[in-house]
Amino acid sequence: MPESGIPLSEWSGSGATRELRETIIEFSAAALAAHEATLRRSHPWTADSAGVMAQCLDALGRTGEAAEIRQRYGLARSAQDASRARERPLPC
Repeated sequence: MPESGIPLSEWSGSGATRELRETIIEFSAAALAAHEATLRRSHPWTADSAGVMAQCLDALGRTGEAAEIRQRYGLARSAQDASRARERPLPC
């Protein structure tokens, strides 16, 4: 998504927005599951998919789930990533 997208803080609480958020998570989860099933957990693409999924969850305020994914796939999260997740549009 380009940097000029709508920041998360400006999204409304409409039903359409909730559906969009859930769709984003579903696509991220599907990509992660496909990569893990075909390439296994140690493949770089699987790690990339896990990172995107974690970023999406962070951006949606689901930080506990994001932390679980990072832990499961051995991914680190910097403080800079955390602050950017609140300020920019979803990465997925």
